[in-house]
Amino acid sequence: MNATLINLALLIMHSLLVGTLVLLLHALTPRFGFAPLLMATGVMVALLQNQFGIYIEPLPQLVMFLPVSTLVPAILAGLLVVYVVDGAPPARMMFACVLGSTLLVLLLLMLYRVHLSLPGAGSLRAATVNELLTYFDPDPRVTFASVVAFMLDMIVIVVSYQGIKNLNRGTPDWLVIGLALILSLWTDAVAFRILADLGRVDFIRLLPGDVMVKTISGLVLWPGLVWYLTRYAPSMPNYKGVAGRRMLDIFFDSTRQTRAALDSAARALQTSESERQREASYFQQIAETMEDALWLAEPMQPPFYINPAYERIWGRDASVFHADKLAFANSLHPDDREHILAGLHKQTEGNYDVEFRIIRPDDSIRWVRERVTPIYDASGRAYRVAGLTTDITEQKYSEQARLQLTLEREKVKLLREFVAEATHDLKTPLTSIKLKIHQVGRVEDPQKRARLLDEVEQQSSRMAKMIDDLLTLSRLESVNEFTISRIDVNTLLGDICKHVDSLASQRQIHVAQVYARGLPQILGDEDDLRRALSNLVENAIFYTPAGGSVTVRTTASNGDIVVEIEDTGIGIAEDDVAHIFERFYRAPNARTTDPGGTGLGLAIVKKVVEQHHGQIRVSSTLHVGTRFSIALPHSDNLQTSTH
Repeated sequence: MNATLINLALLIMHSLLVGTLVLLLHALTPRFGFAPLLMATGVMVALLQNQFGIYIEPLPQLVMFLPVSTLVPAILAGLLVVYVVDGAPPARMMFACVLGSTLLVLLLLMLYRVHLSLPGAGSLRAATVNELLTYFDPDPRVTFASVVAFMLDMIVIVVSYQGIKNLNRGTPDWLVIGLALILSLWTDAVAFRILADLGRVDFIRLLPGDVMVKTISGLVLWPGLVWYLTRYAPSMPNYKGVAGRRMLDIFFDSTRQTRAALDSAARALQTSESERQREASYFQQIAETMEDALWLAEPMQPPFYINPAYERIWGRDASVFHADKLAFANSLHPDDREHILAGLHKQTEGNYDVEFRIIRPDDSIRWVRERVTPIYDASGRAYRVAGLTTDITEQKYSEQARLQLTLEREKVKLLREFVAEATHDLKTPLTSIKLKIHQVGRVEDPQKRARLLDEVEQQSSRMAKMIDDLLTLSRLESVNEFTISRIDVNTLLGDICKHVDSLASQRQIHVAQVYARGLPQILGDEDDLRRALSNLVENAIFYTPAGGSVTVRTTASNGDIVVEIEDTGIGIAEDDVAHIFERFYRAPNARTTDPGGTGLGLAIVKKVVEQHHGQIRVSSTLHVGTRFSIALPHSDNLQTSTH
């Protein structure tokens, strides 16, 4: 009794294991396809045909064959799942797999028997050749019964399931699944025994056991199959279901689906061709009437299609570009040719948008703007480029005219401001000179007259310096070209310090020079730089009390040459620092210290530094001192000219 229970428990576990494997392999079909499931089905069919007659006998005269009782229910469950979830064509494929595997195994067994019947054949197993011949000698009736029973039970499970669903749609799914499974298993057992053993003693002895063991296996698989078909399978992406399908859908669906698919494909092809022709017509009409040039090409190759606008803009026929690969390059303006050809590879990167000039056969020059969009294939590779070229010659001329007009207006504005400021600041010394001259005519004392004449001379000198500064500033603001030469900054600063040495000695100021060695030369206008740097050094001396110091320093930093002029003078108030580079602006403490200044020196300094693509910074603390820092690039980025 204990052995019987153990055998039955093992039977249940065996059924669950094989059934679970079938459901798992089907769940993986969206990812791996049907190959794993069909392979497992073929293996189970092979095992069925080589079952070695393994059975258990839980009760006297009640024989249960184990492979048939576990493998057949699993195969039928798998067929039902494929039919419900994937449709009739995949189910027919599995149906053919089962029958084909059965016939293949039977054929191989027959071939093995032929080999064993010949002299010199044997087996490594402990069995005689006669025993092996007996094993490989299938009973034709049993073989026929096996094939037919397999066909019948596979048909019954699919047809019965679809038939019950169609005849009584209110029947619960769990009941329909169970009825179809049990009915197909009973069909398998009864059909096989009738065809194989009817009229023999084994018919009565083996039929009850077959029916019972397959019923047990069906009941074991039933819950899992119900859960899979009702809970899990409907969420799969390829779920078909059985709604609206005929009872014999597994037989006739193929022809109907094939015919419908062919009709649908024919209609789709006809529609696609009509749409293609219509779109081609639209494209041709648009391309031939648009003002912009449209062209198509393979990357780094001449265009294989250009529209009429392209021919109008370039002044060349399309055949020229097709026949001559260098036609595009030869039509480019010499000043634009190098950088345009060097950047053609960027057309496949997207966002290609350039402007350049072309030369027509009549030697006229046109400005064009070219925008290119890459066209990608399924793998993401840019296999073509589409270009849109626009003639922007008139736009360029308009922009230049607007720019010229804007510059002229700015010059007029600057001139008005300049005249107003100059008039205001020149009026003061002129008034003072006029007053002093008037006093000279009325004063008889020689000493007073000499003092008045000295004041007139000072005011005249101040006015002359102011006029000179105004002319310099006007030149810097109106002329963009200046004389370029290579300048050694250390040498230039040394000459400036030597020139102001007497002034520094007179005012008791110590001038220190700290120059970095090995500085590269810079490109610039030496006269303008000398004037700007001299202004800063002289200002440092003028606004530093006696006993103070001025330090002139050079360093190299981030590719620039840095000139620093630092003093221990009166300093600049924080509110005044932001205004010291404005024309005619003088801080209050500067006016007190040196009333003869023009207020133009720092404006000139800043303009000279900007003309040399440099930067000037100032840091100052009132009553402590001021430091000016100028950074000048030593790269050749200035336009050389001689005037």
